[in-house]
Amino acid sequence: MLLEKIDLYDSSNKKKLRLDKNVHKSEWQHYYECYHYAIQRILYSIKGDCLLNSIGRASIFLLRHTMELVIKNNFSRSNISFLRSHSFEKLYKSETPDGFYPKGFKDNVDIIDKDWDGSCYRYITNTKGELFFPKNTKEERACANVLIHEFIQGDNQLISSEQFKIDKIYSDFEYEGNRTKNKFQVYLYESRYIGLLRTQYDLIITGLINDIIKNDADLSKLYLPLLFLMRQGIELGLKSNIYQADEMSKYKMPQKIRKEHSITKLFKSFGGPRGYLKELDLSSLDTEAMKKISKMTSLTGELADTVNTLDKDSYFLRFPVNAAGQKYSLNLREDSLLKIFTNYQEIDSFLTFINQVLLEHGILVDLD
Repeated sequence: MLLEKIDLYDSSNKKKLRLDKNVHKSEWQHYYECYHYAIQRILYSIKGDCLLNSIGRASIFLLRHTMELVIKNNFSRSNISFLRSHSFEKLYKSETPDGFYPKGFKDNVDIIDKDWDGSCYRYITNTKGELFFPKNTKEERACANVLIHEFIQGDNQLISSEQFKIDKIYSDFEYEGNRTKNKFQVYLYESRYIGLLRTQYDLIITGLINDIIKNDADLSKLYLPLLFLMRQGIELGLKSNIYQADEMSKYKMPQKIRKEHSITKLFKSFGGPRGYLKELDLSSLDTEAMKKISKMTSLTGELADTVNTLDKDSYFLRFPVNAAGQKYSLNLREDSLLKIFTNYQEIDSFLTFINQVLLEHGILVDLD
């Protein structure tokens, strides 16, 4: 829905969203620079109190990922072997020279390190269906209160060196006063529904694309985070609908669906031959509605295939190598991003409202 505000068919806008196909590099430094640039753009865009909170979970994932990339980039620069893990604890166990990490770096990362791989910022529940951030107790609420102003303050005190190069995230920072704290405070437990979390990702996508169109941001530094954010939005949209259909109808989703990240496989449970849109009786809908659902389902499947070809299992838009350490070259054409953005814009409202339409026609039933 948010993307509808951007005219992706305007010739000037289309030109600005065309990517030089030679810009991509399968290098740790390139990925670090792209994600660092993205989170920097996001933080500098926050102008009022509590505005970061509306995109907090998605933003902190990008911040956490940037910290993971800076470690792995410096490992790569120094030819240090490391485990293919997202866990900071495991990465710290890699053999490094004395004084490798800047003083205060690990303590600063601890502020945003809430689970072993950052899943708590990409999803609402774990693979068992349990909330990452419940708020039943004072301790749980405190755990879910992330003070990004403290992270920024700590980040600005880090000293880059030849063996560990790190760039500032937000240098123009005022440390004193509640206004500064409120501006960058995030309450993670407030995003308790997948749809709300997906909106956070869409808000960031919309803001960054608008910056590119206004010539305020560089597409060549944002294409990887933008594609990841969009891919994550599709995954969340599909999962949200599948979970609802499982709860509100006779359709039963596959047991392993909560652990699934492949959007092609997720689509099969959404609009594939055994997906709930095919298994449920939609005959109460009029002909026009049936045609539109059929068309949008097909477009959603095509987009899922396109993005999955680029980034199977949500990996290569975040890292330059596969699990075996082999470089992966994204097959991006000049118009790849524009086509993906345009298609996502077209299906965005469909993913948002399809279950509401089915609910209004009694095809899905709210049991609460």
